[in-house]
Amino acid sequence: MNRKTLLNRFEEKFIPEPNSGCWLWLASMAGKKEEDSYGRIRVNGSLVDAHRVSWELYKGPIPKGLWVLHKCDVRCCVNPEHLYIGTPQNNVDDRENRGRHNPLFGENCSWSKLSYEQVEQIRKLGEQGIGLKKLSKLFGVCPQTIQNVRNSASWQRSI
Repeated sequence: MNRKTLLNRFEEKFIPEPNSGCWLWLASMAGKKEEDSYGRIRVNGSLVDAHRVSWELYKGPIPKGLWVLHKCDVRCCVNPEHLYIGTPQNNVDDRENRGRHNPLFGENCSWSKLSYEQVEQIRKLGEQGIGLKKLSKLFGVCPQTIQNVRNSASWQRSI
C-alpha cells in the first residue's frame, strides 16, 4: 500500500489565494462558528491544528510552551510566511491591538442562562433569606450559579 507522506496530504488540503497570499485550508475545520474555525488535519491518529502542522513542515519544531500565531488574521490560513511563534500573551496582545477583542457580558453571552432582571431578583430574594436550593429551582439553574450571582463571582455588580 502506498501511503502518502504528511507533506503530500497537507498540500492537497489548501489552495493559495492570489491576492492576499494566504493558503486557505479546505479540509476539516474546528470551531464553534465557521469564522472562528481553524483547519485540522489528522496526524498519527489525532486531529491537529493545520497551521501548527504547517509551521513544523516548513519551519521546524514549535518550542515547548509557545503557540503558532497568524500575522494575517485569517484563521484558515496555513501559509508559513503568514505565521509566527509567540506566547499566549502575544496572542492576547495581538488580538487587542487589532481590535478583535469584543467581550460579551451578562445576558449578551451566548452561554448566559439568566437575564439582568433575574439576577437582581436573585439578589433581592437572597437578601430576604431565601436559600440557594429554592432559588435554583425557581430560576432553573444549579445552586452554584445562584451562589456565584450572590457573591458577584459571576454577574458582577456595576460600580
